[in-house]
Amino acid sequence: MGSNFGDKLKNLHSALNGIKELKDTQITAFSRIYDTIPYGVEEQDDFLNMVISIETDIEPVQLLKEIKMIEEKTGRIKRERWHEREIDIDILLYGERIVNEKSLNIPHKELKKRDFFLVPLLEINPDLILPGEGIFLSSLKIVAEKSYIKGWNRNFFRMKRGVVFLDEK
Repeated sequence: MGSNFGDKLKNLHSALNGIKELKDTQITAFSRIYDTIPYGVEEQDDFLNMVISIETDIEPVQLLKEIKMIEEKTGRIKRERWHEREIDIDILLYGERIVNEKSLNIPHKELKKRDFFLVPLLEINPDLILPGEGIFLSSLKIVAEKSYIKGWNRNFFRMKRGVVFLDEK
């Protein structure tokens, strides 16, 4: 997930809480927050990006619908492609499942090309294998077309007993 418009940190926190509230869903891990340059249109604020891992009983296409509602509740306004986003949440992987629907592709089509997906994803699970290809995601870091990561912040979030806290100190 990422944000580059408005209060970026609070947008991420709001999205985390929205995901945490989904039925039969638990956040199991989250990465640090990375400062990244925008993908596509570069004349805009930098993004704060992170990856989370969840366990859920929600099927992938329904999960996407739920995520779109969370984006809307977080204040996302529909703009031109690659422009500012209050929040943008992508489904990168769903266990070992492969999904090829008009509205959803899992694994995410751009997973291998974007280090702002790969680096935080590997931070929370360095042994992930790409479904359908059987290769370790850790071997893909070097093939990212360009480095978008400018740096990383400490982890602004902590989780205790299933509650996500924002720690701005």
